[in-house]
Amino acid sequence: MSNKQNYETHLASSYNGRDTLGLTSTITNAVDQRKVNFIYEDVENTMSEKTTVYLTKRPGVTINASTYGSSAQAAYVINSPIAGGDLWVASTLGNDVRMSNQASTTTIFSSGAGYAPEFIDRTVLNGTPNVVLQSRVPGAYTHRADYMISIGAATQITDTDFTGLVVRGKMEPMDGFMFVLDGNMRIYNSDINTLANWSAISYLSLSQTFGDAVSLARFKNKILAFTDEGSEAFYNAGNASGSPLSRIAGSESDVGMVRMGDGTNGSTNIYAKATGGLYFVGMRNAWQRGGTTDFSLGLYAYNEEGFRKVSTFGVDKILAEAKATGTIQCVVSVPFFGHVAVAIGIDTRAAATQRWLMYFPKWKEWFEWNSTVFTPMNYNGNFIGVSPNQHRLYSFDTANVWQDDSTNYNVISQFKLPLNGPGRKKMSWCSVIGDTSRSATALSVAFSDDDYQTFSPDRTIDMTSPTKLLWRCGMFNERAVRLSYSGAQPLRLEKFIARIE
Repeated sequence: MSNKQNYETHLASSYNGRDTLGLTSTITNAVDQRKVNFIYEDVENTMSEKTTVYLTKRPGVTINASTYGSSAQAAYVINSPIAGGDLWVASTLGNDVRMSNQASTTTIFSSGAGYAPEFIDRTVLNGTPNVVLQSRVPGAYTHRADYMISIGAATQITDTDFTGLVVRGKMEPMDGFMFVLDGNMRIYNSDINTLANWSAISYLSLSQTFGDAVSLARFKNKILAFTDEGSEAFYNAGNASGSPLSRIAGSESDVGMVRMGDGTNGSTNIYAKATGGLYFVGMRNAWQRGGTTDFSLGLYAYNEEGFRKVSTFGVDKILAEAKATGTIQCVVSVPFFGHVAVAIGIDTRAAATQRWLMYFPKWKEWFEWNSTVFTPMNYNGNFIGVSPNQHRLYSFDTANVWQDDSTNYNVISQFKLPLNGPGRKKMSWCSVIGDTSRSATALSVAFSDDDYQTFSPDRTIDMTSPTKLLWRCGMFNERAVRLSYSGAQPLRLEKFIARIE
């Protein structure tokens, strides 16, 4: 009997969940094809012009030596507003909304209403950088905005033409104005080069979009206004009165933005800018269903050519359940060694293990990342930590260390063998094609022959061995394979191969 290889599969699987509860089935109960804490790595041979795609363990993170507030706080958003390299973290402690850098902490305001930081941005007015912090009471539209030119000097916007608005979503700066969407489907703007002064007549009404107002989003020189049923785009036309904005003809769309942050968990970033445009969780044609279903959710991208959906049906079901249970906490850009990914947080901010979906536009593919050390919320690769270290910041380690701040994290590649025909089959042996490790690395292998309900006990492949082989892998009708590793070494795999008869 020949023992030559007769089966191989590249380790580039996609979500294909069948249940409607995508988050519970696919991620919590692991009933699906998954790639956890992995990325792809393209290795191009310039001589042969052949590119090999590897499934590679993501790097770990290292801790910033500085603290940004105190361990008792709840941190929400981060930015680098004014001084080069200076990072600011907005947080709550009791009823205080605070801002911290590595040197100090300032209480922006104290209130018994339960405000939490929601958005942080910056704008330049008359040559002076200003930080704008929006805070909101989760589950309500009670909102306030503060601006500052230094971490210890915050000023609330108290103009009654602003405070009387029912602010929806993120305020957006452009061309010296600050724009905000209100619940009456109007885009209001501040006076030119000021955040303090607003006028009751400085607004523009949405005319082609209906539904419930959600948020503004800025993309290049455009302001997009989103409802839960659609959107339209505007540009600075330099109008002498009313709003400086004018609607871009033909820009109306039936792609709306999903509202996040109505629950007690709150929300922070609601869109990300990455390769290919502006990304957000949205839905199309919501008006046809009266906004009653979450099964049309997906990740959408916007660029000059319009909107396109980039999520798969399996990912959509994960997002649908996360939205229904109020656990989508952010949509944020993640810079990553020459790539920019889109991360969607799918756990509450207080969860001990943070989980998020990662979409890489370059590969048009999805990964699941998790950590007990850092959260997806970041500014330029500086991540807020998991409680009780939410006053610490972390960044990807460039010193070839494959742990999260000395903590091991598990990587998982789980996939189903695409076998044809019924009948019992025998796997004489299986192996992986990948890098040979320089230090002890035991890759665990388990099989499920009952559609992910149970897995066999783990067996291990010695990744320091040139053969990387397991013998006598049993009989089956159908089979799913789980490869996993939790250790402090790198791991790079190309294929799973086997002898199946």
